[in-house]
Amino acid sequence: QLKEESIGFIQRRLAEAEQAIKSGDLSKAKSELEKILTVEPQHATARPMLNSLASTRAAAINAFMKQAVQFDAKFEPQKALQALKDLLDKQSDHRDALALRATIQERLDKAEREADHVKELRREGDSFYGQNKLKEALQVYKQALELDYYNTVVRERMAQTEKELPK
Repeated sequence: QLKEESIGFIQRRLAEAEQAIKSGDLSKAKSELEKILTVEPQHATARPMLNSLASTRAAAINAFMKQAVQFDAKFEPQKALQALKDLLDKQSDHRDALALRATIQERLDKAEREADHVKELRREGDSFYGQNKLKEALQVYKQALELDYYNTVVRERMAQTEKELPK
């Protein structure tokens, strides 16, 4: 009787593990296989599946890390962060992924602060321009461009201000 219950338990767990693998839920598959191994430690199917699962998981983790690094190198931080999230969903304590995520987030935070500062400088320059204080406006626009060299709005306003400066 107990043996039949164990066989039924193992068959159900094995079916759950196989379904989890098909759906990409490697954590659930691992859990189901480990349950089998608590009943029958050397189960002929569960043991090799668990070993294979570990190498599949490692390959997936490595692929996500490689993808994150590539996106970061191509200046695509949101895509890099998504790859890191996918990796950390599989292994929440992956040191390199945690470190890269922190670095990318710091860069994004800094860029956001600088963008806010550029907007403030642009508004200040606009205020000077509106008061016909063209030299002051030009100085402030130059400061903004030091932070965001490619800012077309500031460049256009700076060019307009330069045109209006008395020679």
